[in-house]
Amino acid sequence: MTDSIKKVGDNIYYLVLDKVENCSLCGKELLEYIEQLKIPTGSRLILNTSANRCSKVCNENFLAGISQFKSIAYVVKEETATQNPWAHAMLVHTRNNNTLYCDTYDEAYNWSVSQEQNDS
Repeated sequence: MTDSIKKVGDNIYYLVLDKVENCSLCGKELLEYIEQLKIPTGSRLILNTSANRCSKVCNENFLAGISQFKSIAYVVKEETATQNPWAHAMLVHTRNNNTLYCDTYDEAYNWSVSQEQNDS
């Protein structure tokens, strides 16, 4: 399994979904990662769908998992090969209103850090 979630800062986690066939499994695995890593509710998430080209139809468990994060920095730059590159990003946004669309990981990380600092 190449899906992974990594802690990249204080209360900031990075999730890469990089295989199309993992999309149906990503929800269960996200919830398992949250539990195993004891990720606190209210943490920040940087989400990169990479080459996955996530579809509009999304696993309900995945959507429940992302709802536990205080903000999501969604890297959308790579999501250009889909028929509607914003479908999945908008679906994520409906579950977490504090979502920012970013072109790069660096932009997403910097925004996440600024969000965390604003809460301090």
